Amino acid sequence: MTLNRIYVVDLFYVDALEGGWLGPKAWEDPVPCPSVAEPKCAQAAMLSETVIKPPQLDEFFSVAEAPLRAIEFDSLGWSEETVW
Repeated sequence: MTLNRIYVVDLFYVDALEGGWLGPKAWEDPVPCPSVAEPKCAQAAMLSETVIKPPQLDEFFSVAEAPLRAIEFDSLGWSEETVW
């Protein structure tokens, strides 16, 4: 179940990074990969197909660290004002 959850969240994030609208539909099938081997293969194919390098999403950044994320934000078309 945990591997499926990770895979579903990865689908959600990649879709969001690519400007998609998957949203809550990502959770429609809570077990998209019934066997243990399937999530690994599915995740590798989903991550290898995206053309956008994902930014770091699970860390806290202080205002003083804005220059450290400026290149990522710029490549995604984001700004400090719109994200925070």
